[in-house]
Amino acid sequence: MTQDRYDENATEWNQAQAYMQRMDNLLKLANNSSLIDDYDNWYDAIEALYRELAPRMTSEEARDARKLIFIARNFVKINPNNRQKLGLAIWKFRDSLSDAEVYLRRIMKIRGMDLPAREDPGSSLLSDKGF
Repeated sequence: MTQDRYDENATEWNQAQAYMQRMDNLLKLANNSSLIDDYDNWYDAIEALYRELAPRMTSEEARDARKLIFIARNFVKINPNNRQKLGLAIWKFRDSLSDAEVYLRRIMKIRGMDLPAREDPGSSLLSDKGF
């Protein structure tokens, strides 16, 4: 008897490692962009992170994430040369990007995507025995 070649349990390889690598790259881009006030790349990283996470979100989580991202998008539309004129409003822009990113990171945590499980022997940071 042969297994259906499309049975997810029958595959010898899946996209998990590639997926997590993409997520890691996006998180690094978001973090680095936030440190140097590169708002356009920060926003783009958040949008891409959302697209990666959306299939794993509930409809309520996806709706809430889209709301946060939409707030940030309003600022991104402003010409970069005119952003300097925003004054203190630029902090609202930074806050909106930060809020969206933190929300997506929380979804990752809820889904167990941020750190390995304690049962994983490779998770020395979470081990009771330390390193």
